[in-house]
Amino acid sequence: MLPCEKDNAEVEMRVKYVSRVTSLITCVLYLLCLIYGHNASAESEHSRSDTTPQRIVVFPLYAEEILFELVEPERIVYVGHRFVESGIGVWPTMEACRNVKGECWQNTSEEEILTLRPDLLIFGAALQDEFDEIFPLLAASGIDTLFLDVPESVDAIVDTITLLGDAVHNPEKAQSMISDMIISVEYAKHLTNSIPENELKTAVLYGEPNIFFNIVTNLCNINGVYCDEVSALVEVNPDVIIVLPYCMDDGYLMAIGKAYCDAYVNSLEHKLSYIEGNDTFASKIRVLDFHGSQYIAASAIHLIEVMYSEYLN
Repeated sequence: MLPCEKDNAEVEMRVKYVSRVTSLITCVLYLLCLIYGHNASAESEHSRSDTTPQRIVVFPLYAEEILFELVEPERIVYVGHRFVESGIGVWPTMEACRNVKGECWQNTSEEEILTLRPDLLIFGAALQDEFDEIFPLLAASGIDTLFLDVPESVDAIVDTITLLGDAVHNPEKAQSMISDMIISVEYAKHLTNSIPENELKTAVLYGEPNIFFNIVTNLCNINGVYCDEVSALVEVNPDVIIVLPYCMDDGYLMAIGKAYCDAYVNSLEHKLSYIEGNDTFASKIRVLDFHGSQYIAASAIHLIEVMYSEYLN
């Protein structure tokens, strides 16, 4: 072999070697990209899942009722009232609140809430404009905060459940709750559809107005009236006199349960004793509650059973 031919052969071999090494490096880099891309995607998915609220503070009672069905109870770390043993069986979520810290917003300690490391705060919209002044530490914390309007209709309750379902990253459960509630609402409407208009009855809520009472009476073909004076109550002469099983003062739970109800009813009966025909009025008193949540239909059906029992099988 001539020297020049030998040199050409060596060059050709080196070119082939470099080409093979380059191909090998390209393959390794491609595999590394695949692996890195997969890990980055997994980390991204993990990061997104970590944004789901795990430590929720909720003040409005209607939102509390919705959330205890939307999420695991341990994800709720603070509620807008204290646990009261006598409230079990009165509020549907009171038992679930047994081991949850709570206080009305007027007496709430921002420092205590912050020690719970919340990742979602839920307040009533009435506090939104003054939130920075009332809760400056919470406002400055950067924690996600949701302000809710009090629902004034079934449609508004649907919107509230939807909003909370999105906030806790569980829209599927929210839609399931809504579907169940709508079925029950339609059933409640069906129960009173056949009642003649001239036989529709009147219910008086004795005490402070309650927006959820309005929703229920509208559902039930019942004339709902508020009275806070015995004289006005007598003038209306309702078919049923309703008292709530708890006492609220500006959002603060003052009393709840059987002992409170018995004392309140006895006080009302005593006031009625000065009215002619008081026995008739006293027999009309019923203790009922109304819920601005997925329990709205249950509230309606209960009232229907009390007022229109003669039409029900």
